[in-house]
Amino acid sequence: MKTVQIVVDGQTWQVPRGFGAEYQRQAKLQRNALVGQVRDLLLLVGYDAAEEIIAAWPFRKQVEASVYAVNVHLRASDNILPSYPRPDWLPEPFQGPIAGEGIFAGPTETLIGC
Repeated sequence: MKTVQIVVDGQTWQVPRGFGAEYQRQAKLQRNALVGQVRDLLLLVGYDAAEEIIAAWPFRKQVEASVYAVNVHLRASDNILPSYPRPDWLPEPFQGPIAGEGIFAGPTETLIGC
């Protein structure tokens, strides 16, 4: 995977090429965001984590989760966007227990620990 360097809050981050501007936007949003917003974005794409766990993540991890979740959600709406690679620390989505009945039965969100 090709990467590009960006500077966020005086730190140099290596991020996937083509997503530097999105990292900058999400970092700016995350400075003022509530942890619940990161949780909501993750819930949209098949992950669940307690707000306490997300609050304990480093700032970069919160931004990375947001960038990934926004990209996956927008791509699911048939938008033509480049695919963002799933971060190594995130497991596969929708790997929770089966819920529902009949044709509505399916796996629930993947629970993310610390």
